[in-house]
Amino acid sequence: MDSLGRILVLFFLSLLLVLECRADAVHAFNWGFPINFVQSSVAECEVMKIRLIPLNTSTTDLGVAPYYMMAYAERGSTTVSLIGNDPTQLTWQVQNPKGSNLLLIVIDSVGNTGGFATDFYNVVGTSSSGDTSCQPPAPKNPAIVTPNVTTTIHTCEPWGLRVTGGVKPYQISLAALGSPVVTNVTMGPDDEVFTFIDRADPGQRLLAAVVDATGQWGISSVTVPSAGFTNTSCPGLDSRSHTLSDIQADEAAQSAAATAKAKAKSMALGLGVAFGLFLPLLLAAGAFWWWRRRRSQLSKGVVDGQDARPRPWEAGMQERADRPSLNLDTSVVRVDSQDRRSETWVVDINNAPPRQTDSPTSIDMTSTDLHVSTVPTPFLTSPQVQSSVSMIRSPISQLPSALTRSMSMARSPLVAPESPPLMTPNSTSPAATLTPAQRYRKVLEAYTEAQNARSRLPPTVGPRSGVSMPIVGPSSRPAVQRSQSELWSNSRPFPAAPRRAGSSLRLPSVAMIPEVGPGLIFQHRDGGIVEELPPPYPATPRALPTPPPTIHSSPPSAVP
Repeated sequence: MDSLGRILVLFFLSLLLVLECRADAVHAFNWGFPINFVQSSVAECEVMKIRLIPLNTSTTDLGVAPYYMMAYAERGSTTVSLIGNDPTQLTWQVQNPKGSNLLLIVIDSVGNTGGFATDFYNVVGTSSSGDTSCQPPAPKNPAIVTPNVTTTIHTCEPWGLRVTGGVKPYQISLAALGSPVVTNVTMGPDDEVFTFIDRADPGQRLLAAVVDATGQWGISSVTVPSAGFTNTSCPGLDSRSHTLSDIQADEAAQSAAATAKAKAKSMALGLGVAFGLFLPLLLAAGAFWWWRRRRSQLSKGVVDGQDARPRPWEAGMQERADRPSLNLDTSVVRVDSQDRRSETWVVDINNAPPRQTDSPTSIDMTSTDLHVSTVPTPFLTSPQVQSSVSMIRSPISQLPSALTRSMSMARSPLVAPESPPLMTPNSTSPAATLTPAQRYRKVLEAYTEAQNARSRLPPTVGPRSGVSMPIVGPSSRPAVQRSQSELWSNSRPFPAAPRRAGSSLRLPSVAMIPEVGPGLIFQHRDGGIVEELPPPYPATPRALPTPPPTIHSSPPSAVP
């Protein structure tokens, strides 16, 4: 019996090799049990008759003898039995153990099939004798098929089958309830995983069986239901075998792809939230800040970064624009000097007329009384300035008698301890960067040029008494004081505007001296408010008033 079984197995293996090229067998006839065609159970080692039936009434083809019965057991070993050569005298003995669910199919010698039954056949216990000697021994180290899907698979979906044990190469046999054919596939010499593309009709149950290189059948898989559409062509998809390392690499690649896809999805979600929610909020916050800032600037009168607030006109603005002033703080004026007795112009602070000035450190050239005193001659640091002012005509001979009487021999109190140069805080003129000494020298230059210009004019009045004397600045040495009566008898102050206490002193401009006249010095009107005098120039003789004659005299002697 064992030798007959081995012969049948070898014959069936050779038959599978032939069917490998054909892929599927041909449904050439039908088969059944003659007693009860609706029978669904069989007993162990029971012998049952088999009858063959043509496919239709138009043919009598029943295949090519001999005939074999293949019993695919779910989660069990597949058995192959010879059932005879005469189509009318075929018998099959049940060789599967009790509890097996069998898929039965009849095959002829050339591989034509009679089709699978539409239901499983359940193997039950034996008769009262209990004879099970017909069953083959259990296989040693059988090949086992393990599917990756045990639930429903759909049309054209892959069904992975992994084979372990046995001897390579393996052959896979795919069976389905109600299918007319069986599919047989030979795997590669080193392959151990087979991927099957489901081409079974929807509603069928699939089962995978395996046989190794020695012809020993292994343990089949469970049956898996198939579902989906009826078109089972599945173009572009092929069933093939792989090694386990290939499958693991594919699984790793698929896992990485799934992870990358999930990461990309989460990143896209984050970017969508950021650009869809936070970015509009940031833009709205920026727009709100800009709106509040612009509204605050508009409320302060600032438009596009510029102060556009309207301001009323002030009368003092025109006065300051028409009359330039010299911002000179008498407390910080210092001129290098040398000791010599001479008559000089000084500022009488005690008798200076009260006048409001633009700055508490300004000296206005139009409102301060002038007196003559004996003071040291200042040494000007500029050679040109020193040479031009060393000897000039004394203004005593050129001023009217009323002005001459106002001169005094009092010492100038303009000298103060050394202090840093004074600058007007809000001045935009270049003169704001000059030191008080430099400004004082410029005043002397202007006055000297005016005197020289006047001396060149033709005299129109008889000679008058006068003295030649240098014009000098304030000195720290004491001056010879005249008597109070002489001071009042020889001095006549300029017309003075009311002055508040604590206001600064201003030096008189040359244009305000009546004898000199306003025509000797011309200043540009379009220069704006300046902090120093521009270079003076004389007017034409025909446009100037006739000055009185100048009489030169020697410096007066000191008062005893």
